[in-house]
Parts: sequence; C-alpha cells; structure tokens
Amino acid sequence: MPTASLPKYPLFAKPVAEGSSKGIDTFNKVNNGAELELAIQKLRTTFPDQDILVKRFLAGRELTVSILGTGVDGRVIGIREHLFKRNGLDDDDLEDFASWRGKLSNECRLRYNDVHDMDDPQLQTASRVALDAWAALGCRDAGRVDIRFDTEEADAVPNVLEASLG
Repeated sequence: MPTASLPKYPLFAKPVAEGSSKGIDTFNKVNNGAELELAIQKLRTTFPDQDILVKRFLAGRELTVSILGTGVDGRVIGIREHLFKRNGLDDDDLEDFASWRGKLSNECRLRYNDVHDMDDPQLQTASRVALDAWAALGCRDAGRVDIRFDTEEADAVPNVLEASLG
C-alpha cells in the first residue's frame, strides 16, 4: 500500500459513505502501517462496496452544534461536547472518539456535556464554522453540524465532520 502521501500518524480509517459511527471501532485509529493495513482490511470486508477514507486523527474537542434556520439566517441554539478519555475522564469504558459500539452499547458509554459557557473561544469559533458550513451547504430548518478540533491546544483548528439535516 503506498503511504508516501499520508499525513503523520495517528491516522483514522473509516468507510466513506456511512453515518452514525457505523464501521467505527477501536481499530480505526491507527499508529503505524501494520495497524492501517489491518483496519483497511476489516473495513473492506465489512463494507465491500465502499471506498475507505484515511485521514489524520483529530485529537481535539468534538462538538455537536445545533442550528435552527435556513442558510445564512441559521442560528446556533445549543452545543453538546462529546467527552472522551482526553477530557481527563479516567474511565476505561470511554474511548477517544465516538464508535458504533459506544453509541449502541451499555458496556462502552458515551458521555456528553451540554455547553452553557459561550464565552469559551473554541465554542465561538466552532459556532462560526458550523454556521458557515450550514449556509454553504444550503441547509434548511433545523439540524446539526459536528465539529472536531485538530489538537487540544488553544489555537486548534476546527474541522467539519458532517452535517445532519434532521
């Protein structure tokens, strides 16, 4: 497998056309070439008709930004932060990203925090990016935009993971 153009590890491999964390489990985050090959093999077996997306693992905060309104008239009505191991939670049941198993199983719980402190600069940045994505995609009525920052640093860059349109 050619790897010359891959970003530095850790990487994240996932099916290109799934949602709700389908196809996402602990093997998707990879730290070397052998783990990457194994992840791709597992994904191709489970999703034989799909391409596999390999991208840099985003290690920062993950937020779900809820939006009401159409296009440029959309407004943020709430933000929910996903709490992972990196948030300082010392719980072996937690992962450092949302998986299919974590969403559907009681054995690996996902934790959330509904955010109320909108003075946080990262929340303000995530809101702006989510609203820009909402408008650019021509979204209507109500939905959400999922954002994940690339690092845990104060100057982390927000990345749009997906938009869900109700």
